[in-house]
This record gives sequence, C-alpha cells and structure tokens, in this order.
Amino acid sequence: MSVFSEFIRVVAGILLIVAAVINLVSGLGNLVGGGGASYSSSQTEVAFNEPLTPEEMAEMGGSLQEAKQDVMQQGTTSSLIGLVMILSVGTSIAGAVFLFLKKKVVLIGIAGAMVLLAELSGMIWGLGYSPYNIPGLLAACMVVLIILVKRGRLS
Repeated sequence: MSVFSEFIRVVAGILLIVAAVINLVSGLGNLVGGGGASYSSSQTEVAFNEPLTPEEMAEMGGSLQEAKQDVMQQGTTSSLIGLVMILSVGTSIAGAVFLFLKKKVVLIGIAGAMVLLAELSGMIWGLGYSPYNIPGLLAACMVVLIILVKRGRLS
C-alpha cells in the first residue's frame, strides 16, 4: 500500500470514531426527545381532566387533534432516527478498529453504509444538514475509496 492509502485508512478510522461519538450523543437525544414528544401527545386529553365536548372541539377547529397527530408522528420519526444513529455507533467503532488492523473489508463497508444511513436519515427526516454531519459523510466516502482500492478496482 502506498503512503496515500495508509493516510486515507487512518483518517477514515479517526473520522469513523468521531462520527460514532457524535451519533451516540445525537441518537440518545433523538430517542429521548422523540419518546417524550410521543408520550406528551398521548397525554393531551388527560391535561383537560375530562374529555372535550363537541362544542369545545368545534371552537378549536379540530386543531388539537391535528396537532396531537403531528407531534406523535414527529416523535416517532425522531425516535427511529435516534435508533438508527445508535445502531451505527457499534459498527462505526468496529469498522475503525478493522481499518487500523487492515482486516475485514466487508465489515468496514458495512460500517461505512451504516454511517451514511445514519447521516442521511438525520439530514432528510431530522433537522437537516449541520456541520456535525461532515465527519460521517467524509468517513463514508473514504470507506468507499478504501474498498475500491482493496478490491483492485482503483489503483
């Protein structure tokens, strides 16, 4: 392997570890926040101590029910994104270890795919792009480059 390949391998391993730490914190936040939002939306009628009358519902224009459904859906989506991010942590760390050991290209590829899935799911269904997505996206691109070099498709 050339010096450039070694450099890319080490940098990709470091970026996978950085992305794992960021995804762990973000995933736990999404999981707890999404669960809290889903729970709070299910408790809206408890807050009124009694069911709303049809007149009260008509006065609100049905907006309470729509808001409840919206919060429930956003909470569930946030929890699923958090779960994907937490699942990517283990594969990212394992991928980084195998990058440093120069072994198991398939597991390295799985780690890159999981990081890419976690970053893209957070960007598409979550809060959108943020600078915290950069390490994961760079690591995924470098993993693809490393796999192509190891398979002999890129010299």
